[in-house]
Amino acid sequence: MEELFTYTDIFATKGVEYLIIIAFFILIVAFWGLVNMRPQ
Repeated sequence: MEELFTYTDIFATKGVEYLIIIAFFILIVAFWGLVNMRPQ
């Protein structure tokens, strides 16, 4: 029987995940600022 679940270190990829999440929120804030800019 094949083992369906293999254990991987849960903290090994956390740094990359946090960087992706932070970059995503920065993009959302920048896009929100562009959308809500008042026309001059």
